[in-house]
Amino acid sequence: TGLVDHFSFFAPLIVQPGTDVSAVEIYPIPWEPESGSALFGGSMLTISRLPAMALVRVYTTMGDLLDEATASASGVLYWDGRNTRGHRVGTGTYLVVIESNGGKSVRSIAVIR
Repeated sequence: TGLVDHFSFFAPLIVQPGTDVSAVEIYPIPWEPESGSALFGGSMLTISRLPAMALVRVYTTMGDLLDEATASASGVLYWDGRNTRGHRVGTGTYLVVIESNGGKSVRSIAVIR
């Protein structure tokens, strides 16, 4: 606890991993990485409330694997919008497949360039 004599946006943030793949949150959606928008911009797409060490794969809607990574112990993963060769993905809809402890969840994301 602390006292301040002014308005502040400071807040402690504790991130804990999720317990299963159904609680996963992905934001911002739609994601506009180059827009500069406070709501939909940002250099990374955030995938949070993942179970620790969950496997996350990003696919095109045609089923081509673009990227895969493992969540951190805190259950957070950041995706920079690039494929495994380091190229930026284009505007479109993509599928995020999350697997952990025998559970599987498929979510869709939209990228606007």
